[in-house]
Amino acid sequence: MRYRVAAAFFASAVGIAVPAARASGSDAAANPAALADAIAGDAARVASRAERLDGETRARVASAVSKLEEERRSGRLWAALQRLREARREAAVGESRGSAESFDADWERASRDLRGRDASPPRWGRVAAAARALGEAAEGTVVPLVEASRAYAGVTNAAAGRYYLADAREASDFAGFCRALPRTDRTAPAWRSIAPELSRLQEKVNAAFVPPRSIDRHSDFIRLNAALKTAHELDASGRFAGAGYEYLDALEQVGLLLGAPAGSAATVRERIEAERSALASGTRDDSLGLLFVERAESALASGGESGIAAASVIAASVVPAYRAMLEPAPMPPPAESVLTVTLVRWPYT
Repeated sequence: MRYRVAAAFFASAVGIAVPAARASGSDAAANPAALADAIAGDAARVASRAERLDGETRARVASAVSKLEEERRSGRLWAALQRLREARREAAVGESRGSAESFDADWERASRDLRGRDASPPRWGRVAAAARALGEAAEGTVVPLVEASRAYAGVTNAAAGRYYLADAREASDFAGFCRALPRTDRTAPAWRSIAPELSRLQEKVNAAFVPPRSIDRHSDFIRLNAALKTAHELDASGRFAGAGYEYLDALEQVGLLLGAPAGSAATVRERIEAERSALASGTRDDSLGLLFVERAESALASGGESGIAAASVIAASVVPAYRAMLEPAPMPPPAESVLTVTLVRWPYT
């Protein structure tokens, strides 16, 4: 009941109607309506927080929650959850600007708390794969953000330090929110290290970093390499679902960066529909794959060549890579047998 009340407040906060929840088509969560209400309820709280902030921050949060609601209204619940992460972050870093508390004292207290959470995070249990992946991806940034907070405060000012500290708190809180979402009744994916896949993708990115592309798309390369770095760190820490999310996101970025052919909107839409049907019909929890299918659907709904290109990359590259990363890791080729013969000349012969 409390989520439905919050959802109603969300409607008034952002000025849009909240219709009855629709299932995302994944059946990954045992109760899609409860998932939709949980997302809408939290978005209501984010919108309420933003009302106390400056106009620029309110506008950014309003934009994020408006996009979130469009995803939720269209039944794209995992895409809505991803948008919620963006809205929560905008509100959190906006709130940090008004803090008058001593940075050093705040940092020491927050650092102990956040590092303690990171050292012994609760188990994920039967949380749906998409929620776990988004939560782990956020969780894996907490300690680096805490460290960045202290560093930026030292070389710039306390305001910069508070910005990153607020980001770290929000990342940890979002992971907690994801852990509390409705459980799945499907078989969990067989998560594993994707270090080999990440290494191959990094090599591809390095090879593509040549002029004029490296100059014209420099900011895109920075964002892409940040995603790959995060994926490597998540994989090394055993957060394989989060690493998988960052890896698939990086694959989409690579496809757009290298200019993969898009095809016609009708052809791409047909393939995306087929992928949704296939992922939703199995017994495995494929909600992480469906998250990217929903991103493709959202891109197609936005119209234009860029939307078709993004959906095409997801259909042609990202979804196949999603399936491949859940298969057993390929065995490395056997090492060649090498016989070493050392000839020694005996003296006086």
